[in-house]
Amino acid sequence: MKTVLINREDRPERLRESLSHLSGFGLEPDVFPAILGGWKGCRDSHIAVLSKYRTEEHVFILEDDVLFLSDPTKIWQKIATQLPTDFDMLYFGISPNQPCRRVSDNLFRVYGGLTTHAILWHNRQGGVVEYILKHGEIKNKWDVFLNNEILPKFKCYVVYPLCATQRETGQSDTCKRSDVRSIVRNYNRFVK
Repeated sequence: MKTVLINREDRPERLRESLSHLSGFGLEPDVFPAILGGWKGCRDSHIAVLSKYRTEEHVFILEDDVLFLSDPTKIWQKIATQLPTDFDMLYFGISPNQPCRRVSDNLFRVYGGLTTHAILWHNRQGGVVEYILKHGEIKNKWDVFLNNEILPKFKCYVVYPLCATQRETGQSDTCKRSDVRSIVRNYNRFVK
């Protein structure tokens, strides 16, 4: 699985922290220089990574504020056999906004939620990556677009138990929120 870390070039301290954190799990990601511009830059960065790595079967896109609560490589090994072969997205952490449906011991189907700090994408014919790259202009925030357009229509899942959240880094680049505790609170509310 190809792992890619999105990082703003003007934030070398976040890059160092992220690479150190990820190396503890044996992850050595490609670093993709984030496109600046608030939520539009976030959206455009994720789409650019999907486009650049569209020939990879799986692309694990991480944001530079990701905080793994457990080893994502071990979670992937455990969950890979539980996932349908035609899955589209696997969230390692999400802030769900509606109930998720249990599929297996370590997997829930997700229908709505926000945050994009740790998502494994499956590049398959007729799948979500192809749809996004052909979609044209996306006018919403990236996680809002995924919530409104992708999660209800494609085969999207979240791991159980929660594997990833976000580090407290102060004010978000894409929204006014700086309290990441809501991710865990919403996860615990809707993933059970």
